[in-house]
Amino acid sequence: MTGLDKIIERINEESKAENEAVLKKAREEADRILAEAEKTAASDEKKIIADAEKEAASIVSRADSQAALYQKQQILSEKGNLINQVFSDAVASLTSLSDDEYFKLIQKMLDKYSRKGEKGEIAFSAKDNSRMPTAFKANLAPLTLANEKPEISGGFILKYGDIEENCTFEALLRDKREELQEEIQKAIF
Repeated sequence: MTGLDKIIERINEESKAENEAVLKKAREEADRILAEAEKTAASDEKKIIADAEKEAASIVSRADSQAALYQKQQILSEKGNLINQVFSDAVASLTSLSDDEYFKLIQKMLDKYSRKGEKGEIAFSAKDNSRMPTAFKANLAPLTLANEKPEISGGFILKYGDIEENCTFEALLRDKREELQEEIQKAIF
């Protein structure tokens, strides 16, 4: 071997040893970075999972609250519907009384709502006008029967000049609704 070959061989060996040292150092650095990354990833994974569990619990809690609110609204709505039905049934029951019972009730209402001794008009529906007993008509004074026939289900409308008093069953029940509603709620709920 010549001197040049020996120098080249020695350079190659030194270069190989230096390459191995650099490679070893690079592998150690890569292992260290990888270990740190794994540690950070594990920490981040725990935080991400904890945050996700917190968010999921919050979503479930909001959904539970919304479901409970919806349920309360549905119950309230149904109670309202039932109360409305009670009022509708009450009007239907009153309008379906026999002629004799119906006009006895109307007379009691007149005694309560008419202005004693004051002239005025009283308007009944066409149905009530046709079934009105003659004796009842004769006792209306000082009120006179109005020519107009309002579209009402039951009761009457009193007129004193420009002033009208709505004495229909619906109007009277509507005026007493709040007071009656409490009683109805106690009875059916």
